[in-house]
Amino acid sequence: MICLGIMSGSSLDGLDMAMVEFLSSEQLDWKLLNSHTFPLSNELKSDLRSVVNANIGELLKTQNVFTQFVSQSIDTFINASSIPEVCGIHGHTIVHSLSENYSWQMVNAGYISSKNQINVVADFRNQDIALGGQGAPMAVIADRDLFTGYKYYINLGGIANISYMRGNQWYAYDVCPFNQVLNYFANKLGLEYDENGQIASKGQLNQELLKRLWRMDYNSKSIPKSLDNQEVKKKWIDLIESFNLGPSDCLRTFIAFAAQLIHQQVAQDFGNIFITGGGAYNQFFIQQLEQLGLEVVVPSEAIIEYKEAVLMAYMAYLRISNQVNFINHASGSSQASISGALYLKPHTNA
Repeated sequence: MICLGIMSGSSLDGLDMAMVEFLSSEQLDWKLLNSHTFPLSNELKSDLRSVVNANIGELLKTQNVFTQFVSQSIDTFINASSIPEVCGIHGHTIVHSLSENYSWQMVNAGYISSKNQINVVADFRNQDIALGGQGAPMAVIADRDLFTGYKYYINLGGIANISYMRGNQWYAYDVCPFNQVLNYFANKLGLEYDENGQIASKGQLNQELLKRLWRMDYNSKSIPKSLDNQEVKKKWIDLIESFNLGPSDCLRTFIAFAAQLIHQQVAQDFGNIFITGGGAYNQFFIQQLEQLGLEVVVPSEAIIEYKEAVLMAYMAYLRISNQVNFINHASGSSQASISGALYLKPHTNA
């Protein structure tokens, strides 16, 4: 089955698409057929960053603009690729609130199904949340089935998340913010991101800020646990800004904290770490992990950049195949689930 996966992360570094073929056999086989990233316009980035403070009219307008962008990108991508049987779309996260039992990933999947004449699966998280789970991270299902052979799996996106198997159980959770914080302070210097961690490498480590980051309430929460984008801004970024440091010192200190925190997470049972996401290109951060004695495995560029899009294709494949796509022990829910709202492409005649 050929499936299209689409991911738009909180880093706003583009709309990632991956065309994946899943081959049914006793042991699942798959291959990445094609992939591409469609850049977001500066105007759309600005609108998506400001949705937290938008009124309902502004929200709907932004969703419409974003959905049309996704739809047009699908048309362009499919013209150069195989025709998928189903498309899995994550959407842009507006809110992820466990206290309200709700997660909203902005996209009009019904519009895309109709406009692009394609089966679409979206809204993956809410059923798991309704069953008492975190609705996140979703990557553990792909780590278990598609990227076998590693002890730990860490994706360094807007938020860093980890998954691993211990005993006969899989565990997965958000570790801490990552590119959302790094990009925020790089933006202050007029840059999209800190390429290779060069700015961070020139900064000074601030011990007081480092100590305060370690005292963040989220660090002491039991797993499974997950972070909301609003929490990243209101708690983590605001805390760092309160120290009135230069961007390079903020970056240097946060890099040190994130590396030490990951080291703590894996210290109980060391093993190789499969690193993906945009943060895998941050050479300074990778060096910090290696200096702490961690065995880091950085895969091919295609996997680094499109692992999450491959995940969305796999989630859709499982959903349309009526197979479990949320591991309840990893998410903390009471039951495993076959999650995702399915929009079937329209029929020609009634």
